[in-house]
Amino acid sequence: MVNVETMEISHRIYSLASECPVSGNDSNGLMEFHSLVGVNGRGLWESYKDKKVLDVCAGVSDFTAKLLLLGADAYALDYGYADIEKLLIRAKYPPTGLFPSSVVKNRERYVQGSAHSLPFPSETFDGVTSYYGVFGVLDDDVDLAYTCINEGIRILKPGGALSIGPLMSGDITKRQAESEEIILSRLEKRKDITAIALGPIQKPLFAFQDISRMGKLTIIKND
Repeated sequence: MVNVETMEISHRIYSLASECPVSGNDSNGLMEFHSLVGVNGRGLWESYKDKKVLDVCAGVSDFTAKLLLLGADAYALDYGYADIEKLLIRAKYPPTGLFPSSVVKNRERYVQGSAHSLPFPSETFDGVTSYYGVFGVLDDDVDLAYTCINEGIRILKPGGALSIGPLMSGDITKRQAESEEIILSRLEKRKDITAIALGPIQKPLFAFQDISRMGKLTIIKND
């Protein structure tokens, strides 16, 4: 029997994803933003080696490719990975860095799928990340974005981390900002996770958008 609710959610995600320009942030900026492994011990882990990581709504970013080089068991997920050539045509800018070669060499690690129904078993990943995917795109619909966050939590191992951005910053609409406030309120009431919201760092007037200054939501799945 066809699940009508699932079909409706898939249609909403397809509509939002189709309207949004395909992009992909530089791996170095995302490494700093997510800070899974930070400088001077400020990260969550000592190294990426053997850590299983999923980047959701990854687009043409080379973040996953960089993680693979650093020894992580890394995967990228995007609605557009069913047709990489079409995705590249839709890209706002031509992909640079490691993405073009990595998607050919490691095609099985670039998984076609939707953030609201991640095609992985529960408690699979040490880390799940998303930048301008759940927040900045799918949070046009607060319930849809919250469903996607729940999926990220579901596939985390106990003690694992979900890192999402940009939070309350960047090119977001008033509606998206309101959605993010509602989501934070819901998460703060939960006992199965620890949610840490970091607001954006004030940037100089007329400065370019700096990933490191964007707000971020980190969720730790409690043991």
